[in-house]
Amino acid sequence: MKFTAYDGEIELLPDGRVRIQKGKRDAGRMIALKDIVSVTLLKPKLTAAGCIYIQIYGGKVYSPYANVMHYATDINAICFRKPQYDKAVRFKAALEDAIAAHKE
Repeated sequence: MKFTAYDGEIELLPDGRVRIQKGKRDAGRMIALKDIVSVTLLKPKLTAAGCIYIQIYGGKVYSPYANVMHYATDINAICFRKPQYDKAVRFKAALEDAIAAHKE
């Protein structure tokens, strides 16, 4: 399953990894499902984009009051526009299901 947004894409691979590519010049990086601590979804606001952030062990921890501007520059975050929100919700659910299945 793949989620493509305006500043990159996240792909859930069948081999238990996630590929994140942020921007066209980024070569991308692979993250094992076992290394993912949490998946955060920020809903788009009237004037701001939404965001999917994958937190990994040893990665940056954001405050509960963080907004899209905090996440936007992180290499493990992909920002999207309001029309893509429903797809982002489905992708987050699929990713969390894969993480839970991998830990069993």
